Amino acid sequence: MKLNSGSLVLVSALLAISSESFASDWGYIDKQGTVVINAKFDGAKPFSEGLAPVLLGEKWGYIDRSGNVIIASEFDTAIPFHEGLAAVLKDGSWGYIKPDGSFKLKPSYANAWPFTEGVARVSSKQAPRNYFFIDQDGKRIISPKQNWDFNGDPTDPFSDGLAMVGVDYSYKTKYGFIDHSGAWAISSEYDGVGSFSGGLAPFWKGGLVGYFDHQAQPVIPPIYHYGHNFSEGLALVQNSKGKWEFIDIRGNVIFSIDGDGYGLWPAPGIDYLNWGFSEGLAPVYLSDQWVFVDKTGKTVIDGSYSSLLPFSEGLAPVEFK
Repeated sequence: MKLNSGSLVLVSALLAISSESFASDWGYIDKQGTVVINAKFDGAKPFSEGLAPVLLGEKWGYIDRSGNVIIASEFDTAIPFHEGLAAVLKDGSWGYIKPDGSFKLKPSYANAWPFTEGVARVSSKQAPRNYFFIDQDGKRIISPKQNWDFNGDPTDPFSDGLAMVGVDYSYKTKYGFIDHSGAWAISSEYDGVGSFSGGLAPFWKGGLVGYFDHQAQPVIPPIYHYGHNFSEGLALVQNSKGKWEFIDIRGNVIFSIDGDGYGLWPAPGIDYLNWGFSEGLAPVYLSDQWVFVDKTGKTVIDGSYSSLLPFSEGLAPVEFK
């Protein structure tokens, strides 16, 4: 989801659209900060449905919660499982695998995104490269009615029954939302939008970010420089003075980030607009290290981490210094 033109371009298109590499020394910690899976991977992503993508050398595979490799590292890129399938890149094409590592949908797409609400967004390899939505059998169920353009945006296809769609007008791309029938629910008139969560989604218009409801009625006015999706009732925003803070669904500031600010550089394959609270904790960059804070802003996990990703299923991927 492109929330602003020329905004924070998060490490190669964010949803693992291109091949990526990490520094060594990635492992997993629990909510007490205890190392549960030792640092032995060249890259790691959050757990989902009992498995997590990890990088071994130059290829991605999947491990279980004990750190055992369950799906061999044979993919150029891999993202977490969603609704029983995971999008993977192999030999230049994207497909979807099952938890046993076999392909449900063979690699045939130029790009692929996770399944949500039963559908996934993909793009064709044939020119012109069109975007469309498929079901888990690979059947095309929503086709573009206009010149859709996502600019590599990593938005989950559907959330709260709506999916972000960009339309490439001759002068620039504008964004709105469609429903499961492909009809416009919110017209494509915004410079950027995020995903709906808890009935609200960020929108970018006139150079600022606010939050609107399913009827595109602003609930929180556009007064922020940047704004992330809501997660667990809170959203990360940057105010007009450049201060990062978490707000609630009424726009009240719950706490601000002290120190050098909030780090906005997750690993490739992670949607930065969802970069907030997960399982009660949020990753924050303070001074020269990453930490996890609770919903009061208190640091609860403090360690020597070069990078870290949100908690999922009780574990968080971290890169040790």
